[in-house]
Order: sequence, then C-alpha cells, then structure tokens
Amino acid sequence: MQKQQPSDVNVLQVALISENAPRDKIQYYAEKLQDELEKVPSLKEVKIHGLPDQQVRIELALDKLSQMQITSSAVTMALQNEMVNIPGGAIDAGNRSFNIKTSGTYGSIEEIGNTIVYSINGKNILLKDVAKVYYGYEDEKYATRLNGHRCVMVSAAQKTGENISKTQELYKPVIAKFKTTLPQNIDAIQFFDQADAVNMRLGGLGKDFVIAILLVAITLLPLGQRPALIVMISIPLSLSIGIMLLNLFGYNLNQLSIVGLVVALGLLVDDSIVVVENIERWMLEGHSRLEATLKATQQIGLAVVGCTAALIIAFIPRYLCPKAPVISSAACHWQ
Repeated sequence: MQKQQPSDVNVLQVALISENAPRDKIQYYAEKLQDELEKVPSLKEVKIHGLPDQQVRIELALDKLSQMQITSSAVTMALQNEMVNIPGGAIDAGNRSFNIKTSGTYGSIEEIGNTIVYSINGKNILLKDVAKVYYGYEDEKYATRLNGHRCVMVSAAQKTGENISKTQELYKPVIAKFKTTLPQNIDAIQFFDQADAVNMRLGGLGKDFVIAILLVAITLLPLGQRPALIVMISIPLSLSIGIMLLNLFGYNLNQLSIVGLVVALGLLVDDSIVVVENIERWMLEGHSRLEATLKATQQIGLAVVGCTAALIIAFIPRYLCPKAPVISSAACHWQ
C-alpha cells in the first residue's frame, strides 16, 4: 500500500508494438520517446514498462572448466575480488592529504572478459577463455501485451496544477512526430489519454446542466414564470460560485470535483423545486407572498439543510485524509 496524490496517476500511455523487432531496438525507440516526453514542461515521471533491465550475462563453458580443473566457485570468487574497492593509502602534498582508493568497477564488457580467473603453469586463464560474456536482460517479472500483441509501454503523469487540455496540445504533436521515425515493424499506439476522459466528463456535466434546466422548466412553469425563472437563474449562478470557490481555495477542477458538482446540481434542483412548491401551497391558502415565503421556508428549511448536511458528512472522512492511499482518483486537472 502506497500513499499517492491524484497527480501521480498517468495521464497518457503509449504502446510500442512489434512481434519481430529485437528487444534492444524496441528499447532504443522507447527511450527515445521517453526523452521526447520528458521535454514537455507539464509532464513528469515518464516511465518505460515491460522492458527488463539490461545486465551482463556470463555463461560458463562447463566442459572447458572440467578440462582445466577449475570450479565455478573459483570463477565467481575471482570476479568478486576484482570488484572490491580497497583503500590504497594516502599521499601528503604540503598541507593537504589525498586518500587513494582503488576502484574495482568494470568499465566495459571487454574488461570483464579479460578478468583473470585462474593461473596454471604460469599461464593466466581469462574469463573469456572459459565463458561467454555478453549483454543480456534480466528475467522477465511480467509481460506487457496490447490486444494480445507484444509491446513495451511508455507512460507519463502530469505535474500538479497544470491544465490537462493544454498539456494534451503539447504532447500530441510530440507523439505524432515520433511515429514518423519508427521503422515498419514497430508501431506506436496511444491507447490511453486522460484528457479525453476529462472532456467526456465535462460534456456529461453540461448534459446534466441542460437536463436540470429542462426539469425545472417542466416542473415549475405550471406554478408561474417568475418562480421558474428564479430557479433557472440560480443553477448556473450556483455552479459559477462553486467553481470560483474551488479556485479560491486552491483546488483544480478534476474528476472528483466534477462528480461533486453533479451531485450538488441534483440537490440544488430538488431543493429548489420543493421550496418553490411549498411557497406556492401557502400562497394558495391565502397568505401573502412574503408571509408564504417565510412560513414555507421555515416549515421545510430544516429538512432541506439536513439532506445537504448528510451528504456533506458522508465526504468528510475523505476530506480529513487527503494523504490516505488513493484507491480511485485520476489526475485530470482542468482549469
């Protein structure tokens, strides 16, 4: 279980697909795409998935070791001894003293192959004489597939406070340009784009807004144009105030806040209809507009506030644990 922030979630994922390209070639283009995406100012944590780390592999020729009567443990010990960092003393130069430390780090694969692993009859046996030394990859811990095809994935998250629509305008041309550099046996497919999901949810919010206006019109117009007009004006006004308050307190408009606005929109419409209809009922009983408004609001005001408070209380635990492990939260900031 890890603590995460909404901005740690990936906003885009690209798959490099190939059934016959060698692994080092796919790695080259994956790292190339990684470098290009890291140049986008609003992106962070550009990572490669499905590609094991490169390592040096040594395959011992057991028949040669047996002929020379060399054990595999002797080869292992020789390699370990070559990689030991041993202090070499110190050099005094006037008022200064410099410590000397020998470095046992290999600089190239040729140096590894030229390691002396055994000496017999005055002749040094090198590692390359009894083993095959080459660059390879670590054992795969998991496999990545897209629609059943072999692939390597590149993902990226968005920095906190950035506008995902503007971010999409920056990385879309980068990915399109990168595709033109790929060979014929490698294809790049962007199978996930969080910006599209944000735009879809914003479209859903607009749809709910229109439905709310129509619902108010159908329900309240029979009671009079004035009450219906007041409620219809209060809907966009309340949403505007809500978005302004989010910005004032430093919150971005993301998937969670959009869902909250949709819920609040539903409450606003329901409460408005209930209050207006109750005021109309008191007016039909012969009370004046002011008296009907006061009596109707006083009669159901506590119930309306209670319903809203119950919904707010349900979200308080989530608000009090802003750094709790995130189960479902997408970094899709939109301003």
